[in-house]
Amino acid sequence: MTDQLDNIITIDSQYLVRLEAEIEKLNRRARKISVPEVSFNIVGTTLQCWDEERWVDADQFADSHLVPNRTLHEVEIVGEGPKLEGWTFIGRLDHASIEGGVIVNTVPGESIPEQFWDAAPDCQHCDQQRYRKDTFIFRSDDDEFKQVGRSCLKDFFGHDPMKIARWIEFLSRHIAELKDEDYFSEKSGKSLPKEYDIVGVLETTVAVVRTIGWLSKSAASEDETPTSYHVSYLLNPPSPARKDYRFWREFKDSVQFDKEADHAEALAAIEWIKEQQSNNEYIHNLQAISGSATITWRHFGLWCSLISAYQRSQETLILQKRQQKLNEYFGTEGERVEVEVTCTGHSSYETDFGYTKIHKFLTEAGHSLVWHYTGGCTKVEQGTKVVIRARIKRHKEYKEWKQTTLSRVFVVEVLNTI
Repeated sequence: MTDQLDNIITIDSQYLVRLEAEIEKLNRRARKISVPEVSFNIVGTTLQCWDEERWVDADQFADSHLVPNRTLHEVEIVGEGPKLEGWTFIGRLDHASIEGGVIVNTVPGESIPEQFWDAAPDCQHCDQQRYRKDTFIFRSDDDEFKQVGRSCLKDFFGHDPMKIARWIEFLSRHIAELKDEDYFSEKSGKSLPKEYDIVGVLETTVAVVRTIGWLSKSAASEDETPTSYHVSYLLNPPSPARKDYRFWREFKDSVQFDKEADHAEALAAIEWIKEQQSNNEYIHNLQAISGSATITWRHFGLWCSLISAYQRSQETLILQKRQQKLNEYFGTEGERVEVEVTCTGHSSYETDFGYTKIHKFLTEAGHSLVWHYTGGCTKVEQGTKVVIRARIKRHKEYKEWKQTTLSRVFVVEVLNTI
């Protein structure tokens, strides 16, 4: 599943039955208290094929029937909040998870106005100033918005507040969880600590990304492990007396930690997110977390994704500093070349034989070069300018952009870091 900010999630066809089961959980409670049920619609379907190195759209592949295939569905979650006496529930504000911040959870198809994103836990029905763990946002038929505390629901609606409150919490929690699949990881039964240091999580994420690249939960297939799960595994070691401690130790020893660099990049990512314009819930929620010292497992995957977002922004910045990229191939297939390049980014994907890593380079003239390799460590850090010697493996278009794939890459000289 995906971390999308709207109500569209992308899932593999194999997860449709699982999604139906989750929607039915919501609707069983909805029927008990006579509120609108939730449904989903498939609004788009894409067939993808495995092209030796990555999944690509089938229309880019000549012999799609000869290689592994997968079907991805774009699914729209459709629903309404409880509507009572002209007011519709549109979302919940979580004031307790992040100290000094607000986590916003909206009902599918709704949008909580920005004026509430940093709202104090106040109730506009009773106007009493006191601590509340969460408050609920409602919209009237005349598009008026109101923030209501749990204890005022009965006065506000004239209905049993506990039934409404339980439904609101159940709906909000499940919609948030469906978007990033935290629900399924929590259902695994693994015992996790209640809080994590926000800088420590990012430091570990940086090290994992350096070692095996970034893999989001949305891009991970059933037999792949998202980066945030690797990070969680590292931060939750088993007891040394347990048999699986050896495997945890081996995995930790394989991760390329660089204490000073990891700490610096974690702090840089936090400063970067604080400077961004809070124009969507994803940015807002990351900014809310950034003002806290710790996070819970509920927001673990979201917080790990900050490193991916930050590194993508730096890749864009590096590209902007260079002259305009050229949509042209570099050199001739089979040719051995020596060229000065800048590393613009890393990624990876998991295969039956381990992780394949990807380095992306840009030549001085603006050609896009890509290098895939297995095993070993990250060869060139992002932003570093180097001279490499390599063989041109092939020319191929990716997303309508001409890329030159390299093999047998050797770093001749490290020039400087941008």
